[in-house]
Amino acid sequence: MTRMSRVRRELQIKQDDLANEMHVTRSMISKYETGKVPMTDEQLAFVSKRLNVSADYLLGTTDDPTPVNQLKLQLKAAEAKSAATQPMLLIPNILREIRVAFDGGDEGLTQPEIDELAKFAEYLKSKRRL
Repeated sequence: MTRMSRVRRELQIKQDDLANEMHVTRSMISKYETGKVPMTDEQLAFVSKRLNVSADYLLGTTDDPTPVNQLKLQLKAAEAKSAATQPMLLIPNILREIRVAFDGGDEGLTQPEIDELAKFAEYLKSKRRL
């Protein structure tokens, strides 16, 4: 695994040190890095966490080294930002519930009736803020 070797060197981690952490010999680290011996799933998980890169990156299936946990945090942050800038995204779900309660189903309402329900929902929201 040339990527493993490159990242390990960038982080200034010696083969001996990584070997000690993994409870293997330095020569096994060399074999993992050259691809002569495959790592177990547990070893791959350990190395990716230790080198702070994704296992997919080490395996060469992606060029993005970002660990999965960081990707999840970035996604949550993006979703939170999107939700903050678009608070009206929850209205359609509320409208669906109102329509079901109002009409016994969510079909049969005209667009003007749906618009009126949306205005009413906004009115109730603004009243709650007072």
